[in-house]
Amino acid sequence: MAGTLIIGASQAGVQLASSLRELGYTDPVTLVGAKEHPPYQRPPLSKALLLGDATPESLLFRAPGFYPDQGIDLVTGERVVTVEKAADGSGIATSASGRRFPFDRLALTVGARARRLPVPGNDLAGVHYLRDSGEALRLREQLQQASDVLVVGGGFIGLEVAASARTLGRSVTVVLADDRLMNRAVQPPISDFFAEAHRRRGVDVHFGVALSRFVDDGAGRVGRVELADGRTFQADLVVVGIGAVPRTELAEQLGLAVDDGVVVDEHGVAPDGTTVAAGDCVSCPSPVPGPFGRMRFESVSTAVEQAKVAAATLAGVPVPYRAAPWFWSDQFDLKLQAAGLSAVADRYVVRGDPAAEKFSVLYYCDGLLVAAECVNSPADLMAVRTALAKGRTVPPELADDTSVPLKKLMQDVAVGAAEDWAATPPRRRGEILQRAFALLQERKDDFALVMTREMGKPLAEAYGEITYGGEFLRWFAEEAPRISGRYGDNPAGTGRIVVSRRPVGPCYLITPWNFPLAMATRKIAPALAAGCTVVVKPAELTPLTTLLFTALLTEAGVPAGVVNVVTTSEPGPLSARLIGDRRLRKLSFTGSTPVGRRLLAQAADNVLRTSMELGGNAPFLVFADADLDAAVDGAMAAKFRRRSSRSTPRTRPSPWPTTPSTAWRATSTPPTSPAGTA
Repeated sequence: MAGTLIIGASQAGVQLASSLRELGYTDPVTLVGAKEHPPYQRPPLSKALLLGDATPESLLFRAPGFYPDQGIDLVTGERVVTVEKAADGSGIATSASGRRFPFDRLALTVGARARRLPVPGNDLAGVHYLRDSGEALRLREQLQQASDVLVVGGGFIGLEVAASARTLGRSVTVVLADDRLMNRAVQPPISDFFAEAHRRRGVDVHFGVALSRFVDDGAGRVGRVELADGRTFQADLVVVGIGAVPRTELAEQLGLAVDDGVVVDEHGVAPDGTTVAAGDCVSCPSPVPGPFGRMRFESVSTAVEQAKVAAATLAGVPVPYRAAPWFWSDQFDLKLQAAGLSAVADRYVVRGDPAAEKFSVLYYCDGLLVAAECVNSPADLMAVRTALAKGRTVPPELADDTSVPLKKLMQDVAVGAAEDWAATPPRRRGEILQRAFALLQERKDDFALVMTREMGKPLAEAYGEITYGGEFLRWFAEEAPRISGRYGDNPAGTGRIVVSRRPVGPCYLITPWNFPLAMATRKIAPALAAGCTVVVKPAELTPLTTLLFTALLTEAGVPAGVVNVVTTSEPGPLSARLIGDRRLRKLSFTGSTPVGRRLLAQAADNVLRTSMELGGNAPFLVFADADLDAAVDGAMAAKFRRRSSRSTPRTRPSPWPTTPSTAWRATSTPPTSPAGTA
C-alpha cells in the first residue's frame, strides 16, 4: 500500500501529516520537501532570525525523532516536477533527480513563492527577496555592512524587515505603490497608526510610488533606486516584499482548476474528487458567512486549520473549514494581531488609547462583531477569536468602555457555549479528554520546559507533574460516559423516581502557582467531563503553562468558548466581578486559607457551589496502630515533595472514602469529585 503522499514540507504539510496520525490513519505517510533541511517556521525569518535572536535550528517545527516516531517518512532535497494520477486518486510523483514516489492519495501543500519586481536591475547583488531561511541568512549577513536600506512594499514582510533593519541602526526607507500600509490585510485605522509608528521610530515612508529601475554602483551591486517620477534614493541594500504567488504548476499539470491558487471545496478537496490541498497555495470558499467568494490566505493559522480539514477528509471523517482567519505581525515593539474579515464592516469602535500604543479596533456589520485588529492587546484578540468562533458578539455601544474588561466578555462566551457543550454526548466529551491525554504525553518535553522556565521547577519534577496531571484527563475521560442518576421506587411504593444529573453551568477555576499543570487538569477535566464550560484564572506568576494546556485542549477538539483563560495582575477585583455574575454556577479554588475565606464569602451571595482546597493548615493524621517509620516517611514526602519515583501522598481531606486505620496511603492518581455535577 502506497498511502498518502504530501508534496510540500511546509507548515501545512507538517500539520497534515501530524493530523493524519492523530486521527488514527495507519497507512503510510510520505512528506516530500524541495529544501535540504527539515521543515521550519517561516514567520521568524523577517524578525528573530534577522536580528540574530534565532538560529535555523531553533525554527524547526519538530525534533528530528518526531517523524520516524510518528511513522512519517520525511524526504528532503527532492523537488517534485511531474505527477501522474489515475481516476481513483492513485499515481506516481517524480522528482527532479528521478526519484519516484507512488501514492494512493495525493495532498498538495506546496505554498507560494515571492512575487518578483519586473524592473531593470532586479538581478543586481544587494537586491533581496525573503521567502526561505537561506535568503534570510544572506540578508542578515549583508545587513551587517549595509548603510542605506530600501524596502519595496508595505506588507507584513516589508514592514517587519524595515523594523528589524532600523533596530539594527540602519537608515531605512519604505516605498510602496499603495496609498496605505498593509492595504490588503487591515483597515485604515491600523494602517494609519503603523505609518506614524514607523515614522516615529525613524523609518522614512513614501506612498503611491512606482519604481523605474535599480541602478548599478559600478561593481555589479545596487547603489541607488530611481522612481518613475524622477526621484532617487541611495540604497546599498534593497528588500522587495510585494506579495506572493501560489505554486500551482503541479495542479495545472494534473488538470486541476486554478484561480489564484488550487481550487478546493470546504473540505479541502480539488474538483477531481481525490486530491486535497492546504496552505498558501489554496483558493478556498470563505470560512465565514459574507459576500467574499473564493479567498486565498497567507497565514500560519489558516495553513494549520486547512491542513487539519484536509487530513480529516483523507482519514474518512470529513469536517468543513469554518475557522475564522487570524494572523499576527511583530514590528518593533508593536504586536499586531487580527481576527475575522473586516472588509464587510460598516462600523468600527476603537477600544483603548492609540497614543499609548495599546488598543484594539473592533469591526461590525449590521451591529454584529465581524473582526478585530489589536495592537499590543493579546487578551482582546483572544476574546474576539472565541466570540467569532461561537457566533457571539459584543454590543458596539459597550465595546469602547475599557472599564468593562474583556475578561467579562470571555465569561459571556463561556455562558454562550454552555448549552452546546452540555448537549455534547458524554462519550464524545470523554473521547476529547482521552485525546488531550494522548497529546499531553506527546508534548511532555514542551510542557516540562515551559514549567521549568516559568517557575523554576526542576525538570524531573516537571515531568512528574505531567505524568500526575495527565492522569486526571485519562480518569475523567473514562468517567464522562458513567455520569448517571438514579432510578427506583418512591417511598410510598406507588411509583418510580428518576434522578438525573445535569451540568451545573459555567465554572470559575482558580489554580495556584506551584502546580500549574496538575491543578489545571484536576479542575478542568472533571468540569469538561460533566458538560460544563469553564473560566480558568491561573496564578499571575505562572500563566504560560495554563495557556499552553488550553491550546492543547483546543487541538484535542474542545470547541471554542468551552475553556477560557483570563490572566491578570489584579486577581482580587477580577474574581469579585466574576463571582458576582449570577450566571456563574461553580467556584473551585486552590490556595491559601485567608483568600479561600474571602472567596467563600463572595460566593455566598449567589449561593455558588464551591470546592475549596485550602493550604496552610492541612492535617496529617497518625493512628495508634500505624507504622511510625512509614508515617514519618509519608510526612516528609508530602511536606517536602522529595524528588524520586515514589508516588506523592495527599495530606488534605479527600472527598472519597478512606480507611481510618491507615496512617498514610500513597496514590498516583487520586480521584476528585467531578467539578460540575449536581
